[in-house]
Amino acid sequence: MAPAVAAPAPSAVHVVTAIKAKPVTIKTIPTKTVSGSAKATVKPSYSKAKGVSKVKAVITVKKGSKTVVKAKSSAKLAAGTYKVTTKVSYVYKGKKASVSKTQTLKVVKKAASVAKTVTPGAFCSGAGSKGVAKNGHTYTCKTSSTDSRKRWRR
Repeated sequence: MAPAVAAPAPSAVHVVTAIKAKPVTIKTIPTKTVSGSAKATVKPSYSKAKGVSKVKAVITVKKGSKTVVKAKSSAKLAAGTYKVTTKVSYVYKGKKASVSKTQTLKVVKKAASVAKTVTPGAFCSGAGSKGVAKNGHTYTCKTSSTDSRKRWRR
């Protein structure tokens, strides 16, 4: 009689568990740019999955240790660096939940426009236009009492 042969061991089965997506994800608020003394409007930024309802999103903004805005749907901010906490409350599958995220937000001033470099005394067009010479002085395109041609003058 032939010896009994053991059945081969079953191969290992890899079980991959699905990573559940969060019902609400808070997004990073991008850097804002303002001109002069204008203010930038900042609002909560988030995405939600299907089935999420009754969403309430608010932000709290701090500059240093001072709270500028507390639990509002938006804020108008001047140039500066802020700590912004976004809190989103929601209902998912009948259960109430909330998530929050704190981030640093910069509101920056728009860079001043670059002035045109001019050569003092040279001919120009566009009366009234301004330019800056290499010496740092500002010149205007204009005529003089003795010369009807437009030149870069102080």
